[in-house]
Amino acid sequence: MLCSRIRTLRTMRQAVPLDCEKAKALLQSTDTFLFDCDGVLWNGGDVIKDANAVVNKLQELGKKVFLVTNNSTKTRDEYVAKCAKLGFNCNEPQVISTSYLTVQYLKSLHFDKKVYLVGSSGLSREMDAAGIRHLGEGPDVMEGNVFDGRLDHIRLDPEVGAVVVGFDSHISFNKILKASSYLKNPDVLFIATNRDERFPMEHIVCPGTGTMVTAVAVASGREPTIMGKPSREVFEALRRQHGLDPARTVMVGDK
Repeated sequence: MLCSRIRTLRTMRQAVPLDCEKAKALLQSTDTFLFDCDGVLWNGGDVIKDANAVVNKLQELGKKVFLVTNNSTKTRDEYVAKCAKLGFNCNEPQVISTSYLTVQYLKSLHFDKKVYLVGSSGLSREMDAAGIRHLGEGPDVMEGNVFDGRLDHIRLDPEVGAVVVGFDSHISFNKILKASSYLKNPDVLFIATNRDERFPMEHIVCPGTGTMVTAVAVASGREPTIMGKPSREVFEALRRQHGLDPARTVMVGDK
């Protein structure tokens, strides 16, 4: 049964289906499976056919399973709730999100300043839980023409020590301006959750975090430290926290 489900769990256009013998060999040589989420396990609020059955069966077979997502719009407990709703048997330590990774990275640096956040509530709530002060969440729109003295009111907080850019549906000129202005100070950290170009949707193009990160990077002339896939940070964090053996680990993604 698992062999047939592994064959049907195909989201990559160029993926080659496994026959039963190859599926068995894969299982024998692998201790840990890392699954991307959007476009691999689910699309929006809909589970991809047989994805939950495969994930749950792998765990029944004693395999370690982690859900690794670049999407920073939710906290880990929100992802656990979504997993339960869609039929995945997962708990919070199995969810590795870029909002969580960002907070862990700041904590590892003993960061004690404020964060200017270009991002969503998933990031802000993870920061709140860790006691990291932040500002910038929510709409910030400039009224009128930028060249009509509209910049005179801009004030930068001297306590900001990092700029964090994640997905932000309220991205605006003001936010790019402020983020870039903070980054004029070389001591201010520049962190981004990921550089994904777009979200996997069929009928429209939904710009991803990469479009927002690139805007700040171009304006500031600086390159960020990336938390999510395919950077090394996410995999090093998994190895540090869970002792994974890369030689016996498989990543399942859609690109």
